Amino acid sequence: MAAAPIFYIALAIAAAVLVAVGANEVNKRRIEQYRAIAAAHGLGFDPGDPSNVTALGFELFDRGHSRRASFTMWRTTGPRNRVFQYRYVTGSGKNSQTHTNTCVLVGLACTAPPTRIHPEGFGGHLLNIVGLRDIEFESPTFNDRYRVNSGDERFATALMDPSMMGWLLEVPCNLDLYLLGSWMLAVDHKRSPEVLPELLAYAEAVVAHMPTVLQSLYPAQP
Repeated sequence: MAAAPIFYIALAIAAAVLVAVGANEVNKRRIEQYRAIAAAHGLGFDPGDPSNVTALGFELFDRGHSRRASFTMWRTTGPRNRVFQYRYVTGSGKNSQTHTNTCVLVGLACTAPPTRIHPEGFGGHLLNIVGLRDIEFESPTFNDRYRVNSGDERFATALMDPSMMGWLLEVPCNLDLYLLGSWMLAVDHKRSPEVLPELLAYAEAVVAHMPTVLQSLYPAQP
């Protein structure tokens, strides 16, 4: 009679091994897919987080637990701008929830105080109603489409000059942009690997259109 339980235990172990092997093969194929896309666009690639981006002080990297950046692509020349997948977990046990984002990290030529720029959206209008207003600019159209918050209103005003606002209205930004120190972090919902080089290029374009006066008003740190 003891043979039956042993048989089922062995069967369960064999099934677990097969699942693990299958998951490993799927992960290998994903890595090769990302690697091929990066190579096609002249980007470096690492399946992990070679630069430890989660050590930067962005608010996103302080949320939840089990934080992990992976599938990183980066520029091999110039600033080490990079795009990667990011996940973190909130709650625990049956109440745990995994959050996933695609993020782009782009170097700045200035030193930015904590600043956030994102589409206004319905949530932004609710915040205005309850009195949590953002920084207002001379363009009513821009104010309707984007929400800007900063620890330094002077910086935000210099950043959002007429040229920068005009570009963001002409080339709409659906990303959540965080500026801090010498970096801008652009956050999106999780995107497919094919889109990552395009997101990297777009985030770099955002930084390229920032006013050069910021470099003298808020000089880059050595």
